[in-house]
Amino acid sequence: MWFNSGVILIGVNMGIGLFLIVYLSYFKKISSDNWEREYPAAIPVASAAFVVGGIL
Repeated sequence: MWFNSGVILIGVNMGIGLFLIVYLSYFKKISSDNWEREYPAAIPVASAAFVVGGIL
């Protein structure tokens, strides 16, 4: 159960990373400097998911 929860949270982290890097940078042409302005919760949620997923 703990391992599966950790894998899901790492998957959430990877999904947010792909969203920011691939979708916003390449498709919508939004600079990485503007990610936090457009989606302010994305980076903190990805960071928290990575930390908790790594612990689990």
